[in-house]
Amino acid sequence: MKKLNILWTSDNLYTIRNMIAMYSVGSLKAGNWDEINIIMWGASVRLAGISEEAREQIKRMLDAGVHLEACQACSEDFGSTKVLQDLGVTTRYMRQPLTDYIQSGEKILTV
Repeated sequence: MKKLNILWTSDNLYTIRNMIAMYSVGSLKAGNWDEINIIMWGASVRLAGISEEAREQIKRMLDAGVHLEACQACSEDFGSTKVLQDLGVTTRYMRQPLTDYIQSGEKILTV
């Protein structure tokens, strides 16, 4: 199975629109990857809580079959846990899952 994890830490709307959503949705449709997992951490979690456009891009990715998970500690800190969960984003403490992805040799792209 070809899986890619994208660690998204930016709060830049251009980054979600013109890289993360564009690449993940397009790559799944083209069959470049069997699975794409977006890990939202830090500023990206805050952005999702305050930006309608960011939430629209997240919905677009989820509708295309991209899996999204967010750092629970970050979502608690920014007050965006409910917003993310209502969108369908999994929230959990990410230190160990990210460590497991790295140690198992999974591909990780950081943005």
